[in-house]
Amino acid sequence: MARAQGARALMALGTVGLFVFAMADPSGFSARMVGLAEV
Repeated sequence: MARAQGARALMALGTVGLFVFAMADPSGFSARMVGLAEV
């Protein structure tokens, strides 16, 4: 149970980190999103 909670917290942190990264580096973020979409 604790492991699932930890994974959920990690995913939430990762999502927040993505938003921060997108705000800090919009061009790099869009390039990465395009790269992910092509995979």
